[in-house]
Amino acid sequence: MDWDLIQKMRQGFLDTDGHLPDYWHDERWLSAYDQTLAQRIRWKWQAVLQVLAESLAGVHGISRIVDWGCGTGMATRCFLELGGRPAPQVTLHDRSPGAMRFAAQQIQREFPGTRVELMKKLQVPVEPFVLLASHVLSELDDHSYGELKKLAAAAALVIWVEPGRTLESRRLSAVRDELRTVHHILGPCRHDLPCGALKDGREKDWCHFFAPVPREVHQSAFWREFSTRMKIDLRSLPVAWLATVRPQYRAGIQEFSDEALILGRPRAFKGYCRWLACTKEGLCSGDFQKKHDRTIDEALREPEFMTILPRTQLIRKDDASL
Repeated sequence: MDWDLIQKMRQGFLDTDGHLPDYWHDERWLSAYDQTLAQRIRWKWQAVLQVLAESLAGVHGISRIVDWGCGTGMATRCFLELGGRPAPQVTLHDRSPGAMRFAAQQIQREFPGTRVELMKKLQVPVEPFVLLASHVLSELDDHSYGELKKLAAAAALVIWVEPGRTLESRRLSAVRDELRTVHHILGPCRHDLPCGALKDGREKDWCHFFAPVPREVHQSAFWREFSTRMKIDLRSLPVAWLATVRPQYRAGIQEFSDEALILGRPRAFKGYCRWLACTKEGLCSGDFQKKHDRTIDEALREPEFMTILPRTQLIRKDDASL
């Protein structure tokens, strides 16, 4: 592995001001990325698609995947692996022809028989399609951002995964609020009201979670070296995501109950946990005392990827505020 190349690539992602040039110089760059940084994206997509499995089982009538800004095709590969669907028509879109060719090769190698179309200038498909977008918001100018939002509005199903940083998460929340007028929200929200993180006074908050890393990664010499060289904590995999569907392509309507979705990671102290949660009433926070309920205290101290708790049990008048 050319670690210097990977480091150079990663630094470019971190330093971007939203106007990155085409950084896929040749297949060597694509292959190195696919074996390292793209695997972390794979773990995020796997976590999101597993959460969505039940919802996706009710989606019907979609015959095409559109992978916007496909890179090495990781989003499509994960969707075909975990989406529970036969190999449909796949349209790959990226500013880099080399990336589209590499992604097509990987998809057809892993899923023989899949029909793949490469499109440098993407047009909205006539037939119903699922839009997959992955780690693109930090690289888009205003024009591209507008085009992508129009494509999302036209899609039958949208699954969008981003880094769990503040900028990308809040931009994705803004997309969600635009889509919710014509799409049903599949996740991560437990409501279809405007995003609480975008309300006045919440400028320092953002919707993000921590995806699990496969257990075998922590036992791998390769990934230990990757972690050391890249200065990346493999235990931490922050992610922001969004999934929506047009109602005519899903059997049944999403039922939202009075639940609290824990954002980020609660801070654990002796005797209590400090948490931030999303509810239909908006974002709320508080200190949950261990003495009130040990089961909820344990769920806060060791949260899952998507920790969902009964709102009425989590929020107490003496220790929480809207």
